[in-house]
Amino acid sequence: MTLPYIEYNFSALNEHGVFMNPINNSTCYINPSLSGHDSDYVLKTFRAWFNHNNIYFYDRKEALEVLKDNIKFLSAIENISSDEYINLKLYKYFYDVYSSDKTKINVSSQDKIDLSLTTGYTPKYFYCYHNVYNRVERLMEEDDEIDILKSILVQSCNVDSIELVWPNTICTSKFNIYETFYNYLIMDYNVQIVPKRVFNKEKGVFIDYRYNEFLVPDSELRLKDEITSIRKLVKKDERYKYFR
Repeated sequence: MTLPYIEYNFSALNEHGVFMNPINNSTCYINPSLSGHDSDYVLKTFRAWFNHNNIYFYDRKEALEVLKDNIKFLSAIENISSDEYINLKLYKYFYDVYSSDKTKINVSSQDKIDLSLTTGYTPKYFYCYHNVYNRVERLMEEDDEIDILKSILVQSCNVDSIELVWPNTICTSKFNIYETFYNYLIMDYNVQIVPKRVFNKEKGVFIDYRYNEFLVPDSELRLKDEITSIRKLVKKDERYKYFR
């Protein structure tokens, strides 16, 4: 599927990247500055399952039931928003994570969850006392937290990110970039491919997926040649005529 081209107007709010929802061609971004009821929907979901302080389930079975209900609810939404789309991807990711015996639940009174063996991520934590809840909480360093969330979305959830720090750059783990991002590529976008990480049920962990470069379909090679030719021979303000 080739994504329609959208002209984005970036702002400081998008500094962590813009995530694409291919279902309705909408986007969402992570804003860690929000808090309380206005907190970022995606980041809130990630924090709840990656570093659970106020745990509301007591065993693996209960955790999987909660995740299954969330997946069922979001999957039934006909016109799913970008936030809902990204959250659905996260719930499916964490369903695999919590189904693994490598995931440790209720490790200690402070560290409720340990996902490092399953996910391969070992974030930096710090501890602080929460006056309202009268307990010590384990929190992640914000930059580390955002980096891990983005890595999970792009590498394991098949979600693409348009970056702000790198002009006109899309970050993806897809292999068919010339078909998927054809319209963006002819408009001088760059596509950076990062390794895809998939869940190995036998080992119970996420591993890098090795793609055989010799298996690239001929259609991808033809599209690559088309894109190169259009970028070379057609003025940018005329390239929209070649959108797929």
